[in-house]
Amino acid sequence: AFVLFASLTETIVGTMTKHFSTLGGLFTGGLSDASSQVRVAALKAVLALVINAPGESKEETNVLSSLVVPVLAVAKHALESGEEKYGSLAFEVLDELVEQQPKALTGHIELIVAFCLEVASLGNL
Repeated sequence: AFVLFASLTETIVGTMTKHFSTLGGLFTGGLSDASSQVRVAALKAVLALVINAPGESKEETNVLSSLVVPVLAVAKHALESGEEKYGSLAFEVLDELVEQQPKALTGHIELIVAFCLEVASLGNL
């Protein structure tokens, strides 16, 4: 379902805004799934959502903000398990949030900077 969403996001952007909070809940569940395949698919779907979200409402900002901590958790898990490719995907999500929806990062800057410092201190990347 996440793969399908990521593929169709540009096409369904008008419809998806009505269901933003539901999508946020689904993505949060996908980002915390036990399967790494589901987490990666959820990351790709979140990336598509961030890129295509109109960002016109407080609800959208709140939903995207609620995804920051789970995205960081996926990145941390990916890097700890040697899956740098998926960790970099999480950084893409954060980069797009900075560019497209910076208000969604309010309250998370300290956590993001701490995570970036942690990653920078890893010698094996």
